[in-house]
Amino acid sequence: MENQINVGNQNTQQIGQNPINQNVQTTGNPKVKYLALGIVVFLGFLLFGLGGYYFGKQSTNSYQDSKKTANQPLPSSTTTEADDAADWKVYSNEKYGFEVKYDPESSPTEQVGTEDTGQFTYLLLVKFGTNPLKFPHGYTLTVNKQKSLDDYRTELIGHSTDKIDSEKETTTNDSTWTKLNYQIFLTTDYIPVTTAILSKSGYSYTITASILDIDQILSTFKFRIKYTDLSELKTADVLVQDGSYYGPPFDPDLYQLEIGQSNHLFAKSDTVNLKQYLGKRIKVSYREIKGIVMGEQQLVIVESVD
Repeated sequence: MENQINVGNQNTQQIGQNPINQNVQTTGNPKVKYLALGIVVFLGFLLFGLGGYYFGKQSTNSYQDSKKTANQPLPSSTTTEADDAADWKVYSNEKYGFEVKYDPESSPTEQVGTEDTGQFTYLLLVKFGTNPLKFPHGYTLTVNKQKSLDDYRTELIGHSTDKIDSEKETTTNDSTWTKLNYQIFLTTDYIPVTTAILSKSGYSYTITASILDIDQILSTFKFRIKYTDLSELKTADVLVQDGSYYGPPFDPDLYQLEIGQSNHLFAKSDTVNLKQYLGKRIKVSYREIKGIVMGEQQLVIVESVD
């Protein structure tokens, strides 16, 4: 009986010891546990660091991109201004052989000078607007015997302004202008103004306007083509087509007039904006330019549209 009890006690003791041993095995070595925890923490810091670097780099790139965008020049308004000028009226002068456009709200007033030499003299003065710089796109235009840039600088400094801020050359419609930029006091404040100067065939032409308007105005100035040998006035019903393809040189102001299926004319005009009639059939009055045939087509000058 005692043996059985001892055996039983031993068995009981062994059975009681087995769960203890199993618990030790499950818990594991503390060093291993701390090592695993350290690895997890290290990986966490590593991932956090890599993520911070990535997002920081992205933010830097975004800032640099935005900075580049901010430093880029604003889109040019030249196209918009050209579209606006398309609705302007045309002022032309036969004596000095030029034309220029103006805002309909700033009607031109001509003054003919009596002296052609000296300061502040002119052969022709045209004011577009009663007080040009206060009118919509207003400006003044003068024609004089050819003068030097120094002459114009002398007239401006001490009279209209204290100094010339900058000078720049610009070419439009085959004419090269020198722009003198300065400021004048108008009513209550200073405003930036430009006087553009062009010398051609013994004459000097100047246009003075707001610095915001000057390029638009210059883009409409052109010298008229003088033809001396013209035919009698003729009329015809025509279909207006683009003729700028003919060349070289190519002329954007050249149009083709279809009178019949096999009868065409090339046409230019100093008085009619033929562009607005592209694709339309209209009645025109024109004169042939004797001796000028382009390909097999006669060149004509359109004087009016009925």
